[in-house]
Amino acid sequence: MKMRRKVKVIRAGTIITGKGDPPIQDAAIVVEDDRIKSVGPVDRLSASEKIVEFDATDKTVLPGLIDAHVHLTLGFLDDCSWQKLKDDPESLCLYAAGNAQKALVKGVTTLFDCGGVDLITLKLREAIKTGIIAGPRLRVSGAPITTTSGHLYFVGLRADNADEIRKSVRWLVENGVDFIKIMATGGYMTPISNRRRAQYDEYELKIAVEEAHRLRRRVIVHVNGTEGIRNSVKAGVDVLVHCNWFGIEDGTIEFDESIARLAAEKKIYADLGPISEFMKDDTRWNLGCRMRRLGVNIYLSSDGIGKEACRFPRDLRLFMENFDVDPIEVIKMSTLVPAKAMGIDKDLGSIEPNKIADLIVVDGNPLEDPRALERIRTVFLAGEIVAFEGKLCIREESETSFFS
Repeated sequence: MKMRRKVKVIRAGTIITGKGDPPIQDAAIVVEDDRIKSVGPVDRLSASEKIVEFDATDKTVLPGLIDAHVHLTLGFLDDCSWQKLKDDPESLCLYAAGNAQKALVKGVTTLFDCGGVDLITLKLREAIKTGIIAGPRLRVSGAPITTTSGHLYFVGLRADNADEIRKSVRWLVENGVDFIKIMATGGYMTPISNRRRAQYDEYELKIAVEEAHRLRRRVIVHVNGTEGIRNSVKAGVDVLVHCNWFGIEDGTIEFDESIARLAAEKKIYADLGPISEFMKDDTRWNLGCRMRRLGVNIYLSSDGIGKEACRFPRDLRLFMENFDVDPIEVIKMSTLVPAKAMGIDKDLGSIEPNKIADLIVVDGNPLEDPRALERIRTVFLAGEIVAFEGKLCIREESETSFFS
């Protein structure tokens, strides 16, 4: 006997699809089971679809936000006692779970953890996926690959040559990571590393890319300096993170237009997070705009550390208020573009037929008032309400997982 499909209608005053097209007014989304069946003006609904199950006629519905750069397990100890951190994985997993749930309540329905302690985030991902705890969709890299004395060496997998890099990629994939994160330059959180200089050369990064792609995993690289950006682009990575274009000498910027063009040709994406850095100095955003004009697809992220993993809506609001960018594009850069960069756009990132119904309902219209992005009223995962008025909605034991 064929099971009857579960259908619901979500009516909205405004729908922002995430695709960059104009908003739809007085509209509705028809959800069949966990997927979107149709979206459009209310007057186009068939008679059988006009039973409204969720009324948001005075609100705006958007795709669930995708923060493609957080670190859920970091920031656990204020004194950076990293060995203590590693020695308490149980507390660390609970800490990460709480951080992920706070992000979900804020409307972030998909998180990408881009480097954490050991394989703790993999355990959290499985706990969410199987319904043990509530949480957003979670994709994880596990421990980042770095060098001895390199960026995040205290939590990363240390690999100092091509063979060690190859083995690290294989080990991570064997243990179930969704993508590979590599520290291609030094970073701010690791003072003994050098943000301006490359940690790996082009050949070493190419080995990582070849091995990861063979195993159907994307490669995301942390790059601050131009030297590291150049090596990464030539090696064919999938995503460049930060892209500060630092020259080797302190205080210098060395934007390489030929490398930016090559990145565009290779369809390499750029994650310009953290957005909070734009508020201090607009240099990175201006460099990102130059990349964008040359054809590089860019997206926004929070780079939220621990408890700050829930700050994405606030960061987007600040960005809208301080930079002259079309709000429609800002929403696209925080939904569909990161979904494409990470290879999940077939199912997520926009409101359109056949995609999974991960949706958020906000009070007001963020195209007119950016503060609306922080007024999250309802969060849907796979067509089910998982957060309402700032609180998680816990499902009954008899109900299945959000992702089953």
